[in-house]
Amino acid sequence: MKSVRYALLLALAPLLLNAEEAPERKGLRDALYLEEVKRDSDAAASAYAALIEGYTQQQQVAATAMFRLAEIRRIQGRKDESIALYQRLIAGFPQAVAEITIAKENLAALGGKLPEVGVVAVDKEELELQRLIKLNQSSPDLIHLELESAVNNGYLRIVKWLMKDLAVIDREKSCLCIAVQNGNAEMTKLLIDLLGPSLQDQLQNALYDSCSDGYREITRILLGAGADPRVDPRLANAGAKTVKSHPGQIRLDGYFPLANALYHGRFEVADLLLEAGASTNSIEGEERVTPLAALLCSDHKEKEEYFKKLIEKGADIHTKLHVTYWPSRTPNSSKVIVSNLLSLALLTGDVEIAKILIAKGAKKDGPDLFSCLGEVIARQWEVVELLIGAGADPNAKAYEDLSLLALAYRERNEKVFALLLAKGANPNVDSRQKTDPDEYVESLAVKSASDGRWSEHMQLLKAGAQPKGQYYIDQFFRSNKNSQDISLADVKMMVERGGIPRKDWMDSNFPGANNEVKAYLREKFSDANKKRSQENLNQE
Repeated sequence: MKSVRYALLLALAPLLLNAEEAPERKGLRDALYLEEVKRDSDAAASAYAALIEGYTQQQQVAATAMFRLAEIRRIQGRKDESIALYQRLIAGFPQAVAEITIAKENLAALGGKLPEVGVVAVDKEELELQRLIKLNQSSPDLIHLELESAVNNGYLRIVKWLMKDLAVIDREKSCLCIAVQNGNAEMTKLLIDLLGPSLQDQLQNALYDSCSDGYREITRILLGAGADPRVDPRLANAGAKTVKSHPGQIRLDGYFPLANALYHGRFEVADLLLEAGASTNSIEGEERVTPLAALLCSDHKEKEEYFKKLIEKGADIHTKLHVTYWPSRTPNSSKVIVSNLLSLALLTGDVEIAKILIAKGAKKDGPDLFSCLGEVIARQWEVVELLIGAGADPNAKAYEDLSLLALAYRERNEKVFALLLAKGANPNVDSRQKTDPDEYVESLAVKSASDGRWSEHMQLLKAGAQPKGQYYIDQFFRSNKNSQDISLADVKMMVERGGIPRKDWMDSNFPGANNEVKAYLREKFSDANKKRSQENLNQE
């Protein structure tokens, strides 16, 4: 028995000799002393019970801390880390009921699996570190290939070990951007400290990515490290992203950090950039993208307020743009150049932005204001109504030199058609573009008669349209189910402007016309008149 006690005392010796031990180690030493030296089992039992209670409390603190850390990683978008932490919490702290309940829900939402009962979740970073240590011992020439993977996985200890202890460098100059794209602020800070000279080669592109994704804290870190919100990343590093406008859509995210943040609706990031000196009037590239232009093309629902905010901060609404756009989706269609914000608002169909621009004095008399209108969608027509109502030229040209009036007719927008005529649009316009200068093209008045669109035809005549030569009027009665409502006065106006009936319709006694109209047409187009009318028209 003495030998057993002696062995226990030997085991206790390190505790007795440690002058700066932790409180729990001191408690264990005291309990062992009471049990083995003093032989006071009751006092020793009380001491052990106190240690267990303290451990239980520490377990709860640790469980809460682990849960909160998992929540932070989940919010930061660091999915793998948050899953691993939730799994460790569930497996290692079964007494933390409240935390585990929420952890299970979040784990399921992230697509993670519940750990097996009694199995503690594996620390993946530790396993990876042990693998890399062995790799460095066996094949040190390959260890540099592991840096990007470690950054991508968020392994802070491994990255620090590789770069600080083994002097591994970021050969591809991509690690900072990887950390930023993953939303990993801690990794971003670590790399800023460790990258050395290659940091400057990555800062601007990293800032671009941070602005795209809306990482406010990472943006703050990058700005603090020297990233310049006024610099195009193409000037800092070759191989930049492209800005393209395609048929039926427009993309203007830009290269400058501010334009990029605005296009993606990252307004908190934009505030940081403005505070750091970003210009509200930067102009970039051949397309001359400005912050206002980039914001206008955003689909963020709160962009109108920030648009006004930029103008208040000095953004110029009159800056000339040079945005390339294809209004038609047909092959080999021609492109147009959108040169001002009002045309851009029309192109995107943004009524609210158009209202702001008009209120701020944007010019409405540009010759190419409506040139982007080809295949028109409903919200673009709303902007057309707004612009015409605000004084824009009703005789302006749309895509490929087609008149707005002919476009409204082609697209069957009766509301805009009537508005244009009411605002003074020329009713004597061609129905479509000429493919050759000498080509004959029907006037819109004749075209509306051929199509049997009586309402538009009468609007044109009442606005002063003078059809070229004679034209047939019977299509109005053949295709209009309400043809009985066509009045004698309207028919007389058509006849005065050159309208005549076809022979087969006359021979059938003008079917579709009311009796008053029939009587007038029979009188007007007697047998003698029939012959003259047909000769003049060169019967089809």
